[in-house]
Amino acid sequence: MSHDIEQHSAAPSPTRRTVLAGAAWSVPVIAAASIAPMASASNEPVLTFDKSTYNGTACGTISGAYVTVTVNGVATAGKSVTTTLGGGYKFSDGTTTNTQVSGSDGRVSLPAISVPASGGTGTVSASSLSAVTATATVTASSQSATWIATDNLGWVGPLNQIPADATPTLAWGFFLHGTDLWSRDSIFATNVTKATGGTVELSNGGGSLTWVQYLEGSTWKAADNRGWSTTLSQIPASATPLDGWGYFLDGTNLWYKDAIIDTNVAKALANTNNHSTSNLYPWVEYLKGSTWIAADTHGWSTTLTQIPSTATPLRGWGYFLNGSDLWSFDTIIATNVGKASAGTIELPNGSSLNWVVYLEGSTWKAADSRGWSHTLSAIPSSAKPLDGWGYFLDGTDLWYYDSIVQTNVTNAVAGSMMSETATSYNWCEFLRAPSC
Repeated sequence: MSHDIEQHSAAPSPTRRTVLAGAAWSVPVIAAASIAPMASASNEPVLTFDKSTYNGTACGTISGAYVTVTVNGVATAGKSVTTTLGGGYKFSDGTTTNTQVSGSDGRVSLPAISVPASGGTGTVSASSLSAVTATATVTASSQSATWIATDNLGWVGPLNQIPADATPTLAWGFFLHGTDLWSRDSIFATNVTKATGGTVELSNGGGSLTWVQYLEGSTWKAADNRGWSTTLSQIPASATPLDGWGYFLDGTNLWYKDAIIDTNVAKALANTNNHSTSNLYPWVEYLKGSTWIAADTHGWSTTLTQIPSTATPLRGWGYFLNGSDLWSFDTIIATNVGKASAGTIELPNGSSLNWVVYLEGSTWKAADSRGWSHTLSAIPSSAKPLDGWGYFLDGTDLWYYDSIVQTNVTNAVAGSMMSETATSYNWCEFLRAPSC
Protein backbone atom coordinates (compact mmCIF):
# COMPACT_ATOMS: atom_id res chain seq x y z
CA MET A 1 0.00 0.00 0.00
CA SER A 2 1.41 3.41 -0.89
CA HIS A 3 1.19 6.38 1.45
CA ASP A 4 1.54 10.05 0.70
CA ILE A 5 1.92 11.12 4.30
CA GLU A 6 5.23 12.76 5.14
CA GLN A 7 7.77 10.51 6.90
CA HIS A 8 7.89 10.94 10.66
CA SER A 9 10.61 10.09 13.10
CA ALA A 10 9.88 11.84 16.36
CA ALA A 11 7.29 14.06 17.99
CA PRO A 12 8.08 17.80 17.48
CA SER A 13 9.76 19.53 20.39
CA PRO A 14 7.27 21.70 22.25
CA THR A 15 7.89 25.42 21.92
CA ARG A 16 4.88 26.97 23.60
CA ARG A 17 5.49 28.96 26.71
CA THR A 18 3.75 27.93 29.86
CA VAL A 19 2.70 29.85 32.91
CA LEU A 20 2.86 28.78 36.52
CA ALA A 21 0.91 31.33 38.54
CA GLY A 22 1.90 31.62 42.18
CA ALA A 23 0.26 33.54 44.95
CA ALA A 24 1.92 36.89 45.56
CA TRP A 25 -0.36 37.70 48.39
CA SER A 26 -0.75 37.17 52.08
CA VAL A 27 -3.45 34.89 53.35
CA PRO A 28 -5.58 37.57 55.06
CA VAL A 29 -6.06 39.35 51.71
CA ILE A 30 -7.65 36.38 49.84
CA ALA A 31 -10.21 34.86 52.12
CA ALA A 32 -11.99 33.23 49.14
CA ALA A 33 -8.87 31.25 48.22
CA SER A 34 -8.05 30.14 51.73
CA ILE A 35 -9.20 27.00 53.46
CA ALA A 36 -8.01 28.17 56.88
CA PRO A 37 -9.07 31.15 59.06
CA MET A 38 -7.36 34.41 58.17
CA ALA A 39 -4.23 35.18 60.07
CA SER A 40 -4.60 37.64 62.89
CA ALA A 41 -2.01 40.20 63.91
CA SER A 42 -0.93 38.04 66.84
CA ASN A 43 1.98 35.82 65.83
CA GLU A 44 0.27 33.92 62.98
CA PRO A 45 2.60 33.23 60.04
CA VAL A 46 1.78 34.68 56.62
CA LEU A 47 3.01 32.93 53.46
CA THR A 48 3.85 34.87 50.28
CA PHE A 49 5.18 33.68 46.93
CA ASP A 50 7.95 35.86 45.48
CA LYS A 51 6.10 36.35 42.16
CA SER A 52 2.50 36.41 41.08
CA THR A 53 3.35 34.57 37.83
CA TYR A 54 6.10 32.14 36.91
CA ASN A 55 6.85 31.77 33.21
CA GLY A 56 8.36 28.63 31.72
CA THR A 57 8.74 26.62 28.53
CA ALA A 58 7.00 23.31 27.86
CA CYS A 59 9.15 20.43 29.05
CA GLY A 60 11.50 22.93 30.71
CA THR A 61 11.97 23.91 34.34
CA ILE A 62 11.15 26.92 36.47
CA SER A 63 13.92 27.77 38.91
CA GLY A 64 14.36 30.25 41.72
CA ALA A 65 10.82 30.27 43.13
CA TYR A 66 10.50 30.74 46.87
CA VAL A 67 7.97 31.38 49.63
CA THR A 68 8.59 33.90 52.40
CA VAL A 69 7.25 33.38 55.92
CA THR A 70 6.51 36.49 57.96
CA VAL A 71 5.02 36.99 61.39
CA ASN A 72 3.61 40.44 62.05
CA GLY A 73 5.49 41.64 58.98
CA VAL A 74 8.88 40.26 60.06
CA ALA A 75 10.69 37.49 58.13
CA THR A 76 10.69 34.47 60.39
CA ALA A 77 12.98 31.44 60.52
CA GLY A 78 12.18 27.92 61.67
CA LYS A 79 8.66 27.60 60.22
CA SER A 80 7.81 24.38 58.38
CA VAL A 81 6.21 25.05 54.99
CA THR A 82 4.75 22.46 52.61
CA THR A 83 4.31 23.38 48.97
CA THR A 84 2.12 21.22 46.71
CA LEU A 85 1.85 21.23 42.90
CA GLY A 86 -1.08 19.97 40.81
CA GLY A 87 -2.20 19.75 37.20
CA GLY A 88 0.78 17.74 35.99
CA TYR A 89 3.50 20.01 37.37
CA LYS A 90 6.14 18.27 39.44
CA PHE A 91 9.27 19.15 41.32
CA SER A 92 12.57 18.11 39.76
CA ASP A 93 12.69 14.96 41.91
CA GLY A 94 9.37 13.79 40.42
CA THR A 95 7.27 14.54 43.49
CA THR A 96 4.39 16.97 43.80
CA THR A 97 4.97 17.91 47.46
CA ASN A 98 7.95 19.54 49.13
CA THR A 99 8.42 20.37 52.83
CA GLN A 100 11.17 22.62 54.18
CA VAL A 101 11.87 24.91 57.13
CA SER A 102 12.25 28.64 56.52
CA GLY A 103 15.78 30.04 56.80
CA SER A 104 17.08 33.07 58.62
CA ASP A 105 15.67 35.30 55.86
CA GLY A 106 12.25 33.68 56.24
CA ARG A 107 12.53 32.04 52.83
CA VAL A 108 11.75 28.52 51.67
CA SER A 109 13.50 28.05 48.32
CA LEU A 110 11.57 25.59 46.17
CA PRO A 111 13.23 22.92 44.04
CA ALA A 112 13.12 23.46 40.29
CA ILE A 113 9.61 22.92 38.92
CA SER A 114 9.23 20.65 35.86
CA VAL A 115 6.73 22.00 33.33
CA PRO A 116 4.52 19.32 31.67
CA ALA A 117 4.26 19.09 27.90
CA SER A 118 0.48 19.10 27.94
CA GLY A 119 0.03 22.27 29.98
CA GLY A 120 -3.44 22.74 31.42
CA THR A 121 -4.73 24.08 34.70
CA GLY A 122 -3.89 22.96 38.21
CA THR A 123 -3.03 24.39 41.62
CA VAL A 124 0.00 25.42 43.63
CA SER A 125 -0.34 25.83 47.37
CA ALA A 126 1.82 26.59 50.38
CA SER A 127 0.86 25.77 53.95
CA SER A 128 2.40 25.91 57.40
CA LEU A 129 1.98 23.55 60.32
CA SER A 130 -0.30 26.07 61.97
CA ALA A 131 -2.83 25.39 59.19
CA VAL A 132 -2.31 28.71 57.39
CA THR A 133 -2.76 27.91 53.69
CA ALA A 134 -2.47 29.90 50.47
CA THR A 135 -3.75 28.40 47.22
CA ALA A 136 -3.27 29.65 43.67
CA THR A 137 -3.99 28.54 40.11
CA VAL A 138 -1.41 26.85 37.92
CA THR A 139 -1.90 27.48 34.20
CA ALA A 140 0.04 26.61 31.07
CA SER A 141 -0.47 26.84 27.33
CA SER A 142 -1.66 23.47 26.12
CA GLN A 143 0.22 21.50 23.48
CA SER A 144 -1.99 19.37 21.28
CA ALA A 145 -1.67 15.64 20.93
CA THR A 146 -0.82 14.36 17.44
CA TRP A 147 -2.44 11.69 15.29
CA ILE A 148 0.12 9.32 13.78
CA ALA A 149 -0.31 6.52 11.25
CA THR A 150 1.84 3.40 11.15
CA ASP A 151 1.90 -0.14 9.79
CA ASN A 152 3.51 -3.50 10.48
CA LEU A 153 6.14 -2.92 7.78
CA GLY A 154 7.78 -0.10 9.72
CA TRP A 155 6.26 2.95 8.03
CA VAL A 156 5.30 5.88 10.30
CA GLY A 157 3.78 9.24 9.32
CA PRO A 158 2.16 12.15 11.20
CA LEU A 159 -1.34 13.50 10.56
CA ASN A 160 -0.52 16.96 11.82
CA GLN A 161 -3.74 18.75 10.90
CA ILE A 162 -6.26 16.28 12.35
CA PRO A 163 -7.73 17.71 15.59
CA ALA A 164 -6.78 15.72 18.68
CA ASP A 165 -10.43 15.17 19.64
CA ALA A 166 -11.42 13.79 16.22
CA THR A 167 -12.89 10.28 15.97
CA PRO A 168 -11.09 7.89 13.60
CA THR A 169 -13.13 5.71 11.28
CA LEU A 170 -12.11 2.30 9.98
CA ALA A 171 -11.27 3.96 6.66
CA TRP A 172 -7.54 4.70 6.50
CA GLY A 173 -7.06 8.46 6.97
CA PHE A 174 -10.74 9.39 7.49
CA PHE A 175 -11.72 11.13 10.75
CA LEU A 176 -14.91 12.80 11.97
CA HIS A 177 -14.47 15.96 14.03
CA GLY A 178 -17.71 17.59 15.05
CA THR A 179 -19.45 17.89 11.68
CA ASP A 180 -16.24 17.98 9.64
CA LEU A 181 -15.17 14.83 7.82
CA TRP A 182 -11.42 14.78 7.34
CA SER A 183 -9.43 12.79 4.80
CA ARG A 184 -5.89 12.75 6.11
CA ASP A 185 -4.93 16.39 6.62
CA SER A 186 -7.80 18.06 4.70
CA ILE A 187 -11.49 18.57 5.39
CA PHE A 188 -13.30 16.34 2.91
CA ALA A 189 -16.93 17.26 3.71
CA THR A 190 -18.84 19.45 6.17
CA ASN A 191 -22.23 19.20 7.89
CA VAL A 192 -21.54 15.49 8.47
CA THR A 193 -23.09 13.72 11.47
CA LYS A 194 -22.37 10.02 10.78
CA ALA A 195 -19.62 8.22 8.90
CA THR A 196 -18.01 4.84 8.46
CA GLY A 197 -15.71 3.26 5.93
CA GLY A 198 -12.96 0.80 5.22
CA THR A 199 -9.77 0.08 3.32
CA VAL A 200 -8.92 -2.85 1.06
CA GLU A 201 -5.98 -3.79 -1.12
CA LEU A 202 -7.17 -4.43 -4.65
CA SER A 203 -6.23 -7.54 -6.56
CA ASN A 204 -3.65 -7.84 -9.31
CA GLY A 205 -1.48 -4.98 -8.08
CA GLY A 206 -4.30 -2.46 -8.03
CA GLY A 207 -3.11 -0.73 -4.86
CA SER A 208 -5.29 0.32 -1.96
CA LEU A 209 -8.86 1.58 -2.04
CA THR A 210 -10.25 3.57 0.89
CA TRP A 211 -13.98 4.28 0.93
CA VAL A 212 -16.35 6.17 3.19
CA GLN A 213 -20.13 6.54 3.47
CA TYR A 214 -21.41 9.56 5.38
CA LEU A 215 -24.54 11.54 6.20
CA GLU A 216 -24.23 15.10 4.88
CA GLY A 217 -27.20 17.08 6.15
CA SER A 218 -30.03 14.60 5.57
CA THR A 219 -28.49 12.81 2.58
CA TRP A 220 -26.24 9.77 2.56
CA LYS A 221 -23.23 9.93 0.27
CA ALA A 222 -20.43 7.53 -0.59
CA ALA A 223 -16.96 8.26 -1.93
CA ASP A 224 -13.48 6.80 -2.19
CA ASN A 225 -9.90 8.04 -2.32
CA ARG A 226 -9.80 7.74 -6.12
CA GLY A 227 -12.34 10.45 -6.83
CA TRP A 228 -15.49 8.34 -7.19
CA SER A 229 -18.64 9.49 -5.37
CA THR A 230 -22.36 8.86 -5.38
CA THR A 231 -25.53 9.84 -3.53
CA LEU A 232 -27.63 7.18 -1.78
CA SER A 233 -30.92 9.03 -2.05
CA GLN A 234 -33.21 6.33 -0.63
CA ILE A 235 -31.40 5.59 2.62
CA PRO A 236 -33.21 7.26 5.57
CA ALA A 237 -31.20 9.81 7.54
CA SER A 238 -32.00 7.83 10.69
CA ALA A 239 -30.11 4.76 9.42
CA THR A 240 -26.87 3.51 10.94
CA PRO A 241 -24.07 2.84 8.44
CA LEU A 242 -22.36 -0.53 8.79
CA ASP A 243 -18.72 -1.25 8.06
CA GLY A 244 -19.54 -3.16 4.89
CA TRP A 245 -19.74 -1.00 1.78
CA GLY A 246 -23.36 -0.05 1.07
CA TYR A 247 -24.95 -1.71 4.12
CA PHE A 248 -27.20 0.24 6.52
CA LEU A 249 -29.56 -0.68 9.36
CA ASP A 250 -32.59 1.55 9.87
CA GLY A 251 -34.79 0.35 12.71
CA THR A 252 -35.39 -3.28 11.71
CA ASN A 253 -34.81 -2.74 7.99
CA LEU A 254 -31.52 -3.87 6.48
CA TRP A 255 -30.52 -1.83 3.45
CA TYR A 256 -27.96 -2.47 0.75
CA LYS A 257 -27.37 0.73 -1.15
CA ASP A 258 -30.81 2.06 -2.08
CA ALA A 259 -32.89 -1.07 -1.47
CA ILE A 260 -34.27 -2.87 1.61
CA ILE A 261 -32.93 -6.44 1.43
CA ASP A 262 -34.45 -7.82 4.63
CA THR A 263 -36.76 -6.88 7.49
CA ASN A 264 -37.27 -7.82 11.15
CA VAL A 265 -33.53 -7.40 11.71
CA ALA A 266 -32.42 -6.73 15.29
CA LYS A 267 -28.60 -6.76 14.90
CA ALA A 268 -26.23 -6.56 11.99
CA LEU A 269 -22.53 -6.37 11.28
CA ALA A 270 -20.90 -5.95 7.89
CA ASN A 271 -17.40 -5.78 6.49
CA THR A 272 -15.68 -5.46 3.13
CA ASN A 273 -12.93 -7.54 1.58
CA ASN A 274 -11.18 -7.17 -1.70
CA HIS A 275 -12.19 -9.70 -4.35
CA SER A 276 -10.14 -11.34 -7.07
CA THR A 277 -12.61 -10.38 -9.82
CA SER A 278 -14.83 -7.55 -8.58
CA ASN A 279 -12.43 -5.61 -6.29
CA LEU A 280 -14.96 -5.03 -3.48
CA TYR A 281 -16.66 -7.89 -1.68
CA PRO A 282 -19.09 -6.61 1.01
CA TRP A 283 -20.73 -9.13 3.33
CA VAL A 284 -23.15 -9.00 6.25
CA GLU A 285 -24.22 -11.11 9.23
CA TYR A 286 -27.54 -10.21 10.78
CA LEU A 287 -30.11 -11.44 13.29
CA LYS A 288 -33.53 -11.88 11.67
CA GLY A 289 -36.04 -12.66 14.36
CA SER A 290 -34.05 -15.12 16.46
CA THR A 291 -31.92 -16.57 13.64
CA TRP A 292 -28.53 -15.44 12.39
CA ILE A 293 -28.07 -15.15 8.63
CA ALA A 294 -24.91 -14.52 6.62
CA ALA A 295 -24.99 -13.08 3.11
CA ASP A 296 -22.90 -11.21 0.56
CA THR A 297 -23.49 -8.94 -2.41
CA HIS A 298 -22.95 -11.79 -4.90
CA GLY A 299 -26.18 -13.55 -4.00
CA TRP A 300 -24.82 -16.11 -1.54
CA SER A 301 -26.51 -16.59 1.85
CA THR A 302 -26.71 -19.15 4.63
CA THR A 303 -28.40 -19.64 7.99
CA LEU A 304 -26.31 -20.03 11.12
CA THR A 305 -28.75 -22.15 13.08
CA GLN A 306 -26.62 -22.84 16.17
CA ILE A 307 -25.50 -19.29 17.03
CA PRO A 308 -27.53 -17.97 20.00
CA SER A 309 -29.59 -14.86 19.32
CA THR A 310 -27.83 -13.18 22.27
CA ALA A 311 -24.43 -13.43 20.58
CA THR A 312 -22.42 -10.44 19.37
CA PRO A 313 -21.01 -10.70 15.84
CA LEU A 314 -17.33 -9.83 15.35
CA ARG A 315 -15.75 -8.25 12.26
CA GLY A 316 -14.21 -11.57 11.21
CA TRP A 317 -16.51 -13.61 8.97
CA GLY A 318 -18.33 -16.23 11.07
CA TYR A 319 -16.98 -15.24 14.49
CA PHE A 320 -19.38 -14.48 17.37
CA LEU A 321 -18.97 -13.96 21.12
CA ASN A 322 -21.83 -15.13 23.33
CA GLY A 323 -21.13 -14.61 27.01
CA SER A 324 -17.76 -16.31 27.42
CA ASP A 325 -18.19 -18.66 24.46
CA LEU A 326 -16.38 -17.87 21.22
CA TRP A 327 -18.13 -19.25 18.15
CA SER A 328 -16.84 -19.83 14.64
CA PHE A 329 -19.90 -20.29 12.47
CA ASP A 330 -21.93 -23.01 14.21
CA THR A 331 -19.20 -24.33 16.53
CA ILE A 332 -17.84 -23.17 19.89
CA ILE A 333 -14.05 -22.92 19.47
CA ALA A 334 -13.10 -21.50 22.90
CA THR A 335 -14.66 -20.96 26.31
CA ASN A 336 -13.85 -18.68 29.24
CA VAL A 337 -13.32 -15.84 26.76
CA GLY A 338 -13.55 -12.29 28.11
CA LYS A 339 -12.67 -10.21 25.02
CA ALA A 340 -12.28 -10.82 21.30
CA SER A 341 -11.61 -9.08 18.03
CA ALA A 342 -11.63 -10.53 14.52
CA GLY A 343 -11.21 -9.73 10.86
CA THR A 344 -11.23 -11.12 7.34
CA ILE A 345 -8.89 -10.58 4.40
CA GLU A 346 -8.85 -11.92 0.86
CA LEU A 347 -5.55 -13.59 -0.04
CA PRO A 348 -3.76 -13.08 -3.38
CA ASN A 349 -5.01 -16.48 -4.61
CA GLY A 350 -8.63 -15.40 -4.15
CA SER A 351 -9.35 -17.35 -0.96
CA SER A 352 -10.31 -15.71 2.32
CA LEU A 353 -8.54 -15.82 5.66
CA ASN A 354 -10.57 -15.24 8.84
CA TRP A 355 -8.69 -14.47 12.06
CA VAL A 356 -9.49 -13.84 15.69
CA VAL A 357 -7.61 -12.72 18.82
CA TYR A 358 -9.23 -13.45 22.16
CA LEU A 359 -8.59 -13.40 25.90
CA GLU A 360 -9.01 -16.90 27.31
CA GLY A 361 -8.83 -16.64 31.08
CA SER A 362 -5.92 -14.24 31.51
CA THR A 363 -4.04 -15.20 28.34
CA TRP A 364 -4.36 -13.71 24.86
CA LYS A 365 -4.54 -16.17 21.99
CA ALA A 366 -4.76 -15.84 18.22
CA ALA A 367 -6.15 -18.22 15.63
CA ASP A 368 -7.37 -18.30 12.05
CA SER A 369 -9.72 -20.27 9.84
CA ARG A 370 -6.91 -22.48 8.51
CA GLY A 371 -6.02 -24.09 11.83
CA TRP A 372 -3.13 -21.83 12.87
CA SER A 373 -3.02 -20.71 16.51
CA HIS A 374 -0.64 -18.82 18.74
CA THR A 375 -0.35 -17.59 22.35
CA LEU A 376 0.47 -13.92 22.91
CA SER A 377 2.06 -14.39 26.29
CA ALA A 378 3.31 -10.83 26.88
CA ILE A 379 0.07 -8.93 26.21
CA PRO A 380 -1.54 -7.82 29.51
CA SER A 381 -5.02 -9.18 30.15
CA SER A 382 -6.19 -5.60 30.68
CA ALA A 383 -5.41 -4.70 27.05
CA LYS A 384 -8.06 -3.91 24.45
CA PRO A 385 -7.72 -5.71 21.11
CA LEU A 386 -8.00 -3.47 18.04
CA ASP A 387 -9.44 -4.46 14.66
CA GLY A 388 -6.01 -4.69 13.05
CA TRP A 389 -4.37 -8.08 13.45
CA GLY A 390 -1.97 -8.03 16.41
CA TYR A 391 -2.63 -4.49 17.65
CA PHE A 392 -3.64 -3.89 21.30
CA LEU A 393 -4.01 -0.81 23.49
CA ASP A 394 -3.26 -1.25 27.18
CA GLY A 395 -3.62 1.99 29.10
CA THR A 396 -1.36 4.29 27.10
CA ASP A 397 0.82 1.51 25.66
CA LEU A 398 0.27 0.45 22.05
CA TRP A 399 1.25 -3.16 21.46
CA TYR A 400 1.90 -5.06 18.25
CA TYR A 401 1.99 -8.76 18.95
CA ASP A 402 4.19 -9.18 22.03
CA SER A 403 6.01 -5.83 21.93
CA ILE A 404 5.16 -2.27 22.96
CA VAL A 405 5.61 -0.18 19.80
CA GLN A 406 4.40 3.22 21.08
CA THR A 407 3.80 4.84 24.47
CA ASN A 408 1.75 7.80 25.64
CA VAL A 409 -1.11 6.73 23.34
CA THR A 410 -4.64 7.82 24.30
CA ASN A 411 -6.70 6.61 21.31
CA ALA A 412 -6.15 4.14 18.49
CA VAL A 413 -7.87 2.37 15.60
CA ALA A 414 -6.45 -0.39 13.43
CA GLY A 415 -7.28 -2.53 10.41
CA SER A 416 -5.98 -5.35 8.25
CA MET A 417 -5.99 -6.13 4.54
CA MET A 418 -4.20 -8.23 1.98
CA SER A 419 -0.65 -7.40 0.97
CA GLU A 420 0.86 -8.30 -2.39
CA THR A 421 4.02 -9.51 -0.68
CA ALA A 422 2.76 -10.73 2.70
CA THR A 423 -0.23 -12.62 4.03
CA SER A 424 -1.62 -9.56 5.77
CA TYR A 425 -0.94 -5.84 5.95
CA ASN A 426 -1.84 -4.36 9.33
CA TRP A 427 -2.12 -0.63 9.96
CA CYS A 428 -2.88 1.59 12.92
CA GLU A 429 -3.74 5.23 13.50
CA PHE A 430 -3.09 6.43 17.05
CA LEU A 431 -3.21 9.62 19.09
CA ARG A 432 0.00 10.29 20.94
CA ALA A 433 -0.16 12.81 23.76
CA PRO A 434 2.72 15.30 23.99
CA SER A 435 5.63 14.12 26.07
CA CYS A 436 8.93 15.50 27.24
